[in-house]
Amino acid sequence: MTLLHLYVIFTLCCCGYALAAGGVTGRAGAAVILIKTVLDLSTAWIDYSWQGTMYPLLFIDVVCLACFMVLAMRSDRLWPLWAAGFQFVAVLIHLATFWQIDVAPKAYQALQQVWTIPMQLAMLSGIMADQRSRFAKGLFRREPDAG
Repeated sequence: MTLLHLYVIFTLCCCGYALAAGGVTGRAGAAVILIKTVLDLSTAWIDYSWQGTMYPLLFIDVVCLACFMVLAMRSDRLWPLWAAGFQFVAVLIHLATFWQIDVAPKAYQALQQVWTIPMQLAMLSGIMADQRSRFAKGLFRREPDAG
């Protein structure tokens, strides 16, 4: 099993939990992450050289950052703010390749893609904390926005 397979399984598990237990915010965040993952994998499959700035991935990451920023501003949950922060770092890595054009392709790829894991962990831990809080308060049924 490759790292890509593990990443896809991890993403599906995190997003599946968010879709099931995350409320409106969790479902929106999971949708953003799933769409970003599909677009990233499709784009990287088409152009996998990583020689210089990957403009299609930069565009996808900027749109994803905007989505998480809007989600963070409209939600009373904290995890979208963390997800936006991790996504911002991913965008900055793309922008750094404008000035440092001789970045090793493997380093660029690894640095750009590593930030999706903490983004998903922030979503997962935020939703789990909300679930624990509701159970502690005796609210056992699902609330409209538990994300």
